[in-house]
Amino acid sequence: RTPFDKLAAFCATIGSATNNSQKAYYFQRSDSTSPTADYTGIQRNKELYSYLQTLTSQKTPGFGGDLKSKWGNDRDQVLTEIFDYIRCVNLRDTQAGATFYASNGQVAPITIGSGTAETKGFGRFHSISQFGFHFICSQQEDKGVLTLMKPGEKLGPGQRMVEAAFLFEPFSPSMGFYRLTEDMYYEVKFEGSWMLDGQDLKMPASTGKGLSNWIGKGYHNDGREHGGTGGLRGPVQGFGGKNYPFVSTPAVTAVATPSLRVIVGGPGKTTMDFSGGTVRVTVYSGNSANASKLIQSFNINFPGGKVPVPDLVTEGTEGYRGNKTARNAEPPDNNSQSATSAEDWWTFGGFSAAGKTYYGRYQYLGYVPHAPGAEYAKTERRWDVSGNGGGGGLPGFKIGGLFRREDVVRTVVPKHGDMRLVAATATDVGQAGPNNGASEFVKVRDAEWESDFRFLHIFSNNSGPHFHFGFCNEPNGGVSPATNPKDIPGAADDDQLTHSADVKYHYSRLPSIRPGAGKQYNKWGDFDNGVAQWMDGAYINKPDEGNVSSTNSPYYYFSWNDYTNVTEVTFSPNRLVPSAGMFGSLPTGVKRNQPWQTLLFRPQKNHPGDPGYATPATAKNPTNKAPDHLIMDLFWMPFAEPYAISEPFSTAGKVNMNYEIAPFSYIRRATAMHGVLKAEEPLAIPNAASKIYKLWDHESNDNSILPNSTRNKDPQVRTDWDKAYNGQPPFDKVRLGIDADLTLSQFEARFKAGEIFRSATQICETHLVRKGDLLGEYESGDFWAKKNILTGDNTRERPYTNIYSRLTTKSNVFTIHVRAQVLRKAGNTNATQWDEDKDRVMSEHRGSTIIERYIDAADRNLPDFASPASADTTLDANYRFRMVATKKFAP
Repeated sequence: RTPFDKLAAFCATIGSATNNSQKAYYFQRSDSTSPTADYTGIQRNKELYSYLQTLTSQKTPGFGGDLKSKWGNDRDQVLTEIFDYIRCVNLRDTQAGATFYASNGQVAPITIGSGTAETKGFGRFHSISQFGFHFICSQQEDKGVLTLMKPGEKLGPGQRMVEAAFLFEPFSPSMGFYRLTEDMYYEVKFEGSWMLDGQDLKMPASTGKGLSNWIGKGYHNDGREHGGTGGLRGPVQGFGGKNYPFVSTPAVTAVATPSLRVIVGGPGKTTMDFSGGTVRVTVYSGNSANASKLIQSFNINFPGGKVPVPDLVTEGTEGYRGNKTARNAEPPDNNSQSATSAEDWWTFGGFSAAGKTYYGRYQYLGYVPHAPGAEYAKTERRWDVSGNGGGGGLPGFKIGGLFRREDVVRTVVPKHGDMRLVAATATDVGQAGPNNGASEFVKVRDAEWESDFRFLHIFSNNSGPHFHFGFCNEPNGGVSPATNPKDIPGAADDDQLTHSADVKYHYSRLPSIRPGAGKQYNKWGDFDNGVAQWMDGAYINKPDEGNVSSTNSPYYYFSWNDYTNVTEVTFSPNRLVPSAGMFGSLPTGVKRNQPWQTLLFRPQKNHPGDPGYATPATAKNPTNKAPDHLIMDLFWMPFAEPYAISEPFSTAGKVNMNYEIAPFSYIRRATAMHGVLKAEEPLAIPNAASKIYKLWDHESNDNSILPNSTRNKDPQVRTDWDKAYNGQPPFDKVRLGIDADLTLSQFEARFKAGEIFRSATQICETHLVRKGDLLGEYESGDFWAKKNILTGDNTRERPYTNIYSRLTTKSNVFTIHVRAQVLRKAGNTNATQWDEDKDRVMSEHRGSTIIERYIDAADRNLPDFASPASADTTLDANYRFRMVATKKFAP
């Protein structure tokens, strides 16, 4: 343990060491690779978990209601998420003498219970966000891999020989630093026959394959593997590249056995009948199918239908930045900027013909697929094709791309788009039913499934879908007009993450969510803003463990080469976790199938976590409903800096929210609250920033190979970027300080109504009004729901997280002011009355004494409150009083 660890443990331990009565009130951890060991193997963790179950089942003093009744089947699920969240904090402690809990940044999510009572955390681990099929053409009539045909044989008019690959995309809702280097094992089983125009694709019955340090791999990708969407380029390489295992019988092996070839199409036929089927994917921690490290199992019923027939690629590509030189060795080689031939795209794994070797498209994914060309119909999605941007008028599909415009892709995704619900489900994910319906996977776009759109998917990458739209160069939805707004799924107004058409993300930062799911399900804005340039989405607000970029970039968090984490100089426990407000992005609707609903630690009317108070000014609770924020009251983060401020059970250094003095209400002593609010500058992201607020290295940059003010681009992007850079409206109000007077006017209204704050967590019911804003806009909800929709749950709640750690409602230190006199009565006067003329004051003492109410944490008689035998015991009888300081004043 480091000094910070020891201090935190000291502050959360009671009892005496002399009689072995010490009890820890903090979760402990030992094994980041196991989904069970940190719970079943540490008895105290089980006791504390049970203690939290007891506390959340009881009526909350001062509020009524209990969290168990509110969350129902999700009560234990939320507690599991919190336990798992805590064990995933500080994965690579940089202090001297520290031991890394997870040196690779990966933590297997904890699983507690079994059957319908099973609950699962998130750990820091990859789930799966999307499953799809990629169809390519290997032979078209008399063009293509002619060596596959028997002598004198060729395909008929319109016929094509097809290969199919099963793809799936990793996703971790625990986005952040340190980097996430996976160590996982996948088992894929295809059940029954998968047919294409009545012919068996011969998908492998069962295949197991490990994946280690591949997610996010690839040029312009490496170093960005920090969670979120993991992309496809790295995983396909890691699963074998040219030997990618989850494919149909390759066309190159079908020469001797024509019956294995899959031939589709015909005269005038532009579609093929895909049967679909059931595929099971099982995920393990580690490098084998170890049952003790089973993390998740998916049961996907992949839909079939009539889909377009893929065409044969007839043109090769230039290399990176327009290099026309053909590569001279099997990839990967030193000629990574080389060109490709058309034949390189005809198969997944490559083939040999006429004494020449062609390497197959899945072998090139480690290269950089850069700069789309003239096939882009929309100028805002087409970069310069005449200069360094590459292309020279040729197709923009460069070496390293995954898809070609001739291909066909179909995928299924979570119907609601909230990947947290998927990641928190352990078994039979994707199977519809009362317990797993929340994780049901459906067609990415139902209405167009059997249309002429070639690409119906939302495959993305950890730094944006521009690795397909612009890097992997997918031109549009297919043969449909490029003016159709659905040419990029997720880009149309109604497709976006938010509920409003006023927010339109730039195509290179589209959140990975099923088109339309945001408008239908994301009703309360419970999404997270991604770190730095990473996309917004369904994340869990992982603590920021810091980032130091490599020497080629001066920008913290904005380099793709950020391999190192922070040093002791910048490491801070209270920066990582200021308070339990960090839990605010954890979902509360996993078991009840309520997506995009997280713990509410901010004021928001009609949100499921809203307390339902009659007015914002009172704490009366007519609905008898416990607000979400009360869960914060069950946790505590000690202050460890700039020195060991915290002691066990102490509120030293905290400010009392109930600053009105009874009965002297005319005295206003809000100075300390002004000080608390002074440190915060809440972030609000205006709707107008939707296209630019995560851009830096593409349309907003003046790099010679990227668009700038002289190149083809979306002009609005550049205009808005210049405004933001120059601090012009509306970008001049992104961060503002808090208007303390308007904010505290809500306190005054509460006091005037005869109410007090019963818990410091009630700061979450107070609007933090920024300077220059109007309180009425906050109270109506318009400020966030109409003007600043882009502001994510984690961003809106972070000021409350910081402020809560500095507040209390019950002071433990009191100053008693004393004026004492020795009085002498004169003789022959009324003993019951003071006569000012005759009686005398012999002496007088004026002073003050500071009294502290405290708990002796070393008291051997303190019970173990986590024990069932002490379930109804409180601390009240154990409080003591002591004089801290006295002061005497001259009379």
